This record gives sequence, C-alpha cells and structure tokens, in this order.
Amino acid sequence: MTKDWSLFKYIRLLVLLFILFIVAVDAWLDRARSTDWNNTLTVVIVPVNPEASEVVNRYIADLNADDLQPIAKFFDREAGKYISIKNSAFKFLVGEELHEQAPELKPNAQWFDAVVWSLRSRYWVYQKRKKYKHLFPDIMLFVNYYDPAEHNRVRHSVGLEKGLYGIVYGFGNSINKKQNHIVIAHELLHTLGASDKYEPSSNQPLFPIGYAERDKQPLYPQSKAELMAGRVPIDAGTSFMPESLNDVVIGPETALEINWLKTL
Repeated sequence: MTKDWSLFKYIRLLVLLFILFIVAVDAWLDRARSTDWNNTLTVVIVPVNPEASEVVNRYIADLNADDLQPIAKFFDREAGKYISIKNSAFKFLVGEELHEQAPELKPNAQWFDAVVWSLRSRYWVYQKRKKYKHLFPDIMLFVNYYDPAEHNRVRHSVGLEKGLYGIVYGFGNSINKKQNHIVIAHELLHTLGASDKYEPSSNQPLFPIGYAERDKQPLYPQSKAELMAGRVPIDAGTSFMPESLNDVVIGPETALEINWLKTL
C-alpha cells in the first residue's frame, strides 16, 4: 500500500511538472508576442458585481469603452517617451458583466496548493476567453467593483503574466473612476512582466526605481508617482495615491521590463 501510494505521488508530481513545462512555454510565447509592440493589444475589461450591489449595478450598466480612453491615452503618452509605435499600444473594450468570480487562493496556502490554484485559475480564464472570443482579447482584466458606501478599502489586485490576465478590485462609482484607472493600468503591466516598485510591508515607493522624479532637488515632496510604485512620496516614510493618471509616469526600469527599452 505504501509503495503504491508513493508511486502515485511520484506519477502525480511528474504529470504536474509536465503541465508546468507546457504552461511555461506557452507563457514565454505569449510574452514574446505581447511585448514586441508591433500591434495594438486588445484589453477586455470584464466587470463583476460580487455583492450584487444596486449602486454597482448602475455603475456597470453605464460603463463603456469611452470611459477607459484615459488609460489608453496614458500608455500612448508614456510609450512615446521610449519607443515609436504606429498605432496605440492598447485598445480597451468592455465585456459583458460576469456573474461569477475567479478561483481564490486560500490564505497560507502551501506551494502545491498555490500551483494547483494557478492552474485552476488559468483554466478558468481559458473558459472565459471562449465566452468573450468575439472581442478577440489579448489581455483580460476581471474588475470586481464594490460600493464605496459599504467598503473603505478593497482587496489587493493581482495581474498575472502567465495567462495574460488580472483580477482587479475597485469601487463602482464615478468619484473613484480615475483611481480605478490607475489600478487597472498597474495590473495590466503586471501581465506584461512589470514588477512592483514599492516595499510590500509599508507600501512606500522604493528609491530610485519607484520614484517618478528621482533627480529632483530637493527630492521631497515628489509631485508624481511611478506606475508600478503607485504612490507619490512626500518624504522617506509618507506617500499618497495620485488622483489620476495625469499624475503618473512609467519609469525606465518598468519600460525595460515591458520591452520599451532594450537597456538602461
């Protein structure tokens, strides 16, 4: 019985490693294609109303592609600092509201559980891609909107390079729309290989890579945020979230990660 069980675990591990190898190759091909910047990437925003809020329901009903144009214009503005592209870097579309949520990773999950969650999530996204295939998505962002009257804060969003998708959390009202745009832009670049530029324990931007104005004298206060740092530093230990993408830039380290720069 013990030998049979050990053999079963060994076979299960081999199967898992084979699947991970296929996933890794597929992710590498996706990354190479999505960061050559030869074509406009289509980003489909899929709204989700996880608490069936009436406030959020009205917000989603009015949501359209025009609402997302500030994000596209932001990326075109920042791309122009590094590369020459014939068309826009991204095209944003709004998909039909989704009435289910992505698989969740349990707190304190072990590595095997995390791997299984990753595979389940990718399969879940694969199924959803079929639902939205008429929009021809390159990247899918599932945006969970919450009523700000019921929540002071929302969960941490995540963008995954493997699978070119993100799970985003925001507020379903017009007042927070501009900050939703910042979060969406941040997670979008995660799907293309950009890394965070802040200290996880404090959320403070890392110097110099998380500073938009690293050469400013005096250094503080800063007036803009680096997108992947997400906050404007006032001093070494204090920062705040910018009001809109007008106050955000993409720094050279992030540009290198998404292939807008070849070298620093």
